[in-house]
Amino acid sequence: MSIAQPTNYATASNVFSCETESGPSIATLAEGLVMDDVKNLFRDNIEELYDLWVPMAQKSTLPFVMASDDPRIVQELHNLVKEAESTNISNSRVASVQLTRLMNYLESRIKHDRRSRKVVLKRRADSIVTDMFASTLGSSAGGPVVRRRAFWGRRFHKRRAIIAGSVPVLLVTYTDKAERIM
Repeated sequence: MSIAQPTNYATASNVFSCETESGPSIATLAEGLVMDDVKNLFRDNIEELYDLWVPMAQKSTLPFVMASDDPRIVQELHNLVKEAESTNISNSRVASVQLTRLMNYLESRIKHDRRSRKVVLKRRADSIVTDMFASTLGSSAGGPVVRRRAFWGRRFHKRRAIIAGSVPVLLVTYTDKAERIM
């Protein structure tokens, strides 16, 4: 194909898969959200979810004055990883969102420490956070396998946090269909 030749992007072979597949799609997500009893479902679950989210948020929200290499951060990462891997889907989803928020906090803390010259590091903040996350997932003997698992785990938790927005209580109630699409 030359540069001068016009391209019809609608018929090109590299269109987005979500536009061409007939499998799980936005229609599937919408179908899951349009339920007759969605208000009742939310009303019935809100207290339980709120009681789950508030203590988890209080434990995992660390003070900004805490140094980026504080061992309490690693301990809280470990606690949230255990919750995110639990079989209870509500705990797993809320912990996933809190885990992402904690890792984002940690990245910003490392960047702040670097700017204020409290710490001199040769790697990017997100690489350091991924390594810390990998250390909570398994032993250092796993090496690249554990790091790869941490990388993909971070991506998954970030997607859950994006779906949740600012209120992860909604995430727990409405994302069964959305997670199938992810």
